[in-house]
Amino acid sequence: MSNHTVILDPWTGTETDAFPGASTATPFDQKLHLILNVAVGGTNGYFPDAMKGKPWIDATLAARRDFWSARDEWYKTWPAKEERGMVVKSVRMYQLVEAGKKYI
Repeated sequence: MSNHTVILDPWTGTETDAFPGASTATPFDQKLHLILNVAVGGTNGYFPDAMKGKPWIDATLAARRDFWSARDEWYKTWPAKEERGMVVKSVRMYQLVEAGKKYI
């Protein structure tokens, strides 16, 4: 960093004075929470404006309102409440290695 701050790295798996008891399984040697998110809709162009049945136009200020106003059309396509849910097939975690630095 430009201010010469030393950033301690607890992920290397090396026990130090700063991280006593660190292991090579860090951070997976302890309980952790992984947050998964599901997003629908959006105005980022993922669903083209010409897509059949899309009730909003990305560039308008009323996109969210248009989506909600069309709920009688899209809501009936959703499965019954007891059949809804998110099934996670797998989760992968990657480590970005850039110029000798490790980011997790």
